[in-house]
Amino acid sequence: DDKELVYKEVGINIYKNNTVIRQLRLSLFVPQKINPVGVFLSVNKCGNHTVSDIEEVSIFTDRVINSSCEKSVRKCDDPQKSCLRGARKDFWSLDTLFNRGYAFATYHESDMGADIKSLEQGIFEFYPELKNEKGWQLIAAWAWGLHRAIDYLVTDPLIDSQKITLFGHSRRGKTALLATAFDDRVALVVPHQSGTGGMALSKNHPVETPRRINKTFPMWFNDVFAEHAKHLKTLPLDQHYLAALVVPRPILETVGKKDYWSSYWVSKKTHDLVDPVYDLYAKEGNLGTGIVKRKEELAFHKKSNLLQIRRPYKHTMNGDYWSFILDFVELKFGK
Repeated sequence: DDKELVYKEVGINIYKNNTVIRQLRLSLFVPQKINPVGVFLSVNKCGNHTVSDIEEVSIFTDRVINSSCEKSVRKCDDPQKSCLRGARKDFWSLDTLFNRGYAFATYHESDMGADIKSLEQGIFEFYPELKNEKGWQLIAAWAWGLHRAIDYLVTDPLIDSQKITLFGHSRRGKTALLATAFDDRVALVVPHQSGTGGMALSKNHPVETPRRINKTFPMWFNDVFAEHAKHLKTLPLDQHYLAALVVPRPILETVGKKDYWSSYWVSKKTHDLVDPVYDLYAKEGNLGTGIVKRKEELAFHKKSNLLQIRRPYKHTMNGDYWSFILDFVELKFGK
């Protein structure tokens, strides 16, 4: 019932030298049943108006929308893009989240930087001092945007600031993991099918190698990683270092058994390397195998803080995944 849903559009101004240089436009959906509520926060690919079909969500046409959105979701010749409203609602399954009592917040990636090879746009044009081999690229910028969204969420009386979960799919799963590692305000992270540069180890990766991902998507990572990718033996660390920065908070990795590109068996090696770090905090990491394939197995993992859920899908997101995610979040946080 829309009357039981509060919708807010929050403009988060980003300043440099006391001047507004950019605005992050956050869409926040809050169920009215109980407040404050836990919230899922994510970067979206195709625009805030594609996650839900409610008409209150503004359609912004002054940002670069990922070219795959119209091709893979729905052909849209309308300059205002109104025919894309709600086009990704099955992906996000927001009604499921609302019915379970969770809020959802999202911003479009191009508020920080469009997913294109040129970084002479978005937030980057205002920070020329960071244009160097160690400077930020897209994934870092998107993660920084999530931190700015959290700046607002912790002030909203409708949101339980102790129950902020970051979610992201694929490259945005990498983003969610990075953002969580550097922000203790995040209670739990779900790096969904995050693959190389996310939960999957870089060294000895048999499918999407770091060299290949840097060649195909040079705008995601800085030049240091790209250089090490050419000679992986020189890489001084691997992805388990990043995941370990999340500890002692829970990491729920959701993967697809048909998603070979993201290589769930490689990311499970990350779990095994991170598991001992939870011991330092007297927390449970993996319990048993650390793998869940069926709902009835979840109850065993109430005390787990490191878990991989495997479902029989390719590189995608759907309501089945959300059902598992919500069940685990309730195990950790309660209703």
